[in-house]
Amino acid sequence: MNVVDENILESQRQLLRSGGISIRQIGLELGRKGMADEEILPFLRTLPRPTLFTRDLGLGGRRFCHERYCLVTLAVGQYEVAHFVRRLLKHLRVLKLVGALPKTTEGRALRSQLVRSGTSVGANYRAACRGRSKAEFIAKLGTVEEEADESAYWMELIIDGGLLPKAKVDALRQEACELTAIMSSSRLTASGRR
Repeated sequence: MNVVDENILESQRQLLRSGGISIRQIGLELGRKGMADEEILPFLRTLPRPTLFTRDLGLGGRRFCHERYCLVTLAVGQYEVAHFVRRLLKHLRVLKLVGALPKTTEGRALRSQLVRSGTSVGANYRAACRGRSKAEFIAKLGTVEEEADESAYWMELIIDGGLLPKAKVDALRQEACELTAIMSSSRLTASGRR
């Protein structure tokens, strides 16, 4: 379940929903309006596998981690939230893309590879958020980086092999490249090598 904090603008929620991303908002569809941080986190533990997206930088850090939820603190502008959430949850768009691949031997092979790597990005990011230690968090971010890069590679093969037009694939491929760079930077920062 994707949950957004009260600090996420309505325009950003509408962008996410129009992109096919199902979300529920604290204070509107879940919990109550004006919930304090110390109330939100215990509330998340009562929900089925929630991922909370928030711009509240005070919720960042290991002390807020818990095995019952995923917490994504977005250090982005208020009008950039939907863009970054879509990047992290791009697996839905990957599934639509692979559905358009031809039913040939090549199409089936690339479909299988891209489904695996493309959906692994979100799953491993979620696992990183739930890491039991800093080392586990850093290792999982490395996996996210690798899977995003691999997804970009498979999409390049789809384009180069003429299986789908570049216009249909390139925006998602570019997002995979950008996500690779973001995860690389995040991993280096978390490991103190920056």
